[in-house]
Formats: sequence, structure tokens, C-alpha cells
Amino acid sequence: MIWTAHTVESNGITLHYLRGGKSDAPPIIMLHGITDNGLCWDRVARVLAEDYDVILPDARGHGKSDKPTSGYSYADLAADVMGLIDALDIAPPVVFGHSMGGGTATVFAATYPDHVRALVLEDPAWLDDPQPDDEGREAWLNDWQAWLVKSKTIPLDELIAQQAAEAPDWDESELGPWAESKHAFSLDAFQLTHQPAVNWREVVPTIQCPFLLVTADVERGGIVTPAVAAAVESLPMAQIAHITGAGHSIHREAYDTYMVAITAFFASLPE
Repeated sequence: MIWTAHTVESNGITLHYLRGGKSDAPPIIMLHGITDNGLCWDRVARVLAEDYDVILPDARGHGKSDKPTSGYSYADLAADVMGLIDALDIAPPVVFGHSMGGGTATVFAATYPDHVRALVLEDPAWLDDPQPDDEGREAWLNDWQAWLVKSKTIPLDELIAQQAAEAPDWDESELGPWAESKHAFSLDAFQLTHQPAVNWREVVPTIQCPFLLVTADVERGGIVTPAVAAAVESLPMAQIAHITGAGHSIHREAYDTYMVAITAFFASLPE
């Protein structure tokens, strides 16, 4: 499977994306998490590309896309996706989203309901009530940003070795794209983490397409709590897949189980 690289003008910026699979098949757009890039979906996307037209954009501030100094809200990111769909003139896609990408996909589906076929939301940035302690969260974010600054100075082979030691359950193929994305990530994109999280209680019930919420173990770093998942499960368009033994990067930490859940969801979609 060979991805081809492209750019497109969208919402006032240039977005870089990879594309592969069957050009005449239904489209899939896969939105990565913060500090990642489109190629961080490669292992999952290669399987989907056997049957679909798969598009892997780098979000603004990430990868090879433009890195403006502002415009990092979920509304901005959702508008970028809408601009991509308009520019490519594709049918309403299935939109995947992990973490930040899950928040973007959530807002996109609620804002542009006629332009999405279905959603796969992998541990999206939906926080339960009560919100985490602001002071503690801010300290954690500051430490994370300091690490990201440092990561840009670490040679790729060393960064890969560090992540391999810290994430022994990741497939080796995940490590290179992950490390390269840290070197390419703009710290301006970190503005998103200092804005309010997606208000899932208001936004998610307005989603009109089928969606799969994939959750993990909170004690291993998962964001979506069992209480949030239980509240969402009652919605008519929702399906829930909880994957035990995985943390926030579910598609990396529990790839086989993740793919089983995705396959079942796709089988349930109307033609």
C-alpha cells in the first residue's frame, strides 16, 4: 500500500494529506490526536484501504500542514475538515477521530450533519463532570508541553527507542510516525488544550449519523469514563465498544481488538 501526498486549500490554510485505497469506493477521513499526524493511522488505515478510499490529513499545526499562530479551536478544526471535503468533492465520509481528532469529529458531525456518513470516535476529548482540578490539570499540561519542547531536540532514533521502552505493546511500525510527528508539531497547536473541552452533553445528542464510541481503561490513561459511556449508550445512533487493557491510544495498544470492533461497526452500517 502506497500513500500519495497532496495539499489542498481549506478554511484559509494549506492542509497536507495522504490518500490511498480504492478511488471509486466510499471515503474515510481519519483525524489524528494532538501532536500526531495523519501517518500515525497507517496500520489501521492500510486495512481499511483494501475496501475504501482513505484520506489521512495532517491537522493544522501538525505534520506538513500550515502552522498558523492562532485558530486552534474545535470549530476551526471542524471547518478545516469541511473545507477538505468540499475541495475533494467526495461523498459524505465515515470520519474517524482519536483524542483531539475525536473532538473534531464530534463537532464536525454536529455542525455539518449532511456531510458525514458515520463516526468512529476513539477516546475523544469528552470530560465527565465534575471537571478535573484546574490547577492540577494546568500543571500537568505545563509538564507535557515542556516534554514536547524537549522532544524536538532528541534525535529520532533516540525518541523511537524511548517510546519503544515506554510502550512495549505498540507495534514497531507505530514508532517512526509517532516520533516524526513530535518533531513536526507546532507548539501553537497546544492552544487547544487551554480551551474548554467538547461539551459532549450538549453536542453528542445532536449527532444524526451512526457512531461508534471506543473507550479504554481510565486507570491506564483513557479519557472517556464509564459514566460518560453509559450516558451516551442510550442515544439511538450510538454504539459502544469498551476495550479492556488499553489506554488512550487504543488503536496502538490493542490493535487486534480495536479492528474487531471497527469491522463489526462497519458491518452494521446501512448501504
